[in-house]
Amino acid sequence: TVRQYSPASETGMLVVESVVPGGPADKHLEPGDVLVCVNGQVITQFLRLETILDDNVNSNIELQIERGGSSKSLTILARNFRFHCGLVYVAEPGYVYLEKH
Repeated sequence: TVRQYSPASETGMLVVESVVPGGPADKHLEPGDVLVCVNGQVITQFLRLETILDDNVNSNIELQIERGGSSKSLTILARNFRFHCGLVYVAEPGYVYLEKH
């Protein structure tokens, strides 16, 4: 399915690396799940996934994933990144530069 609906130059797929405890996908997605479709659209690029999530905040989205060789359909709520999850998430570790005035 992915090869049929994706440009030939795209050879990768999105794989769940981790799930935020207490977040909308907790207990639904697992590390290693391969994302195939979101709302019926084949997804191979993170930017397209991010756009769909942003456009559907506070609405349910339909996911089709592959887990251990089996296809699975899920419905989860697209949420704003500012929900309380009890943990701090660091997207890119690095330094903080503070300028003195």
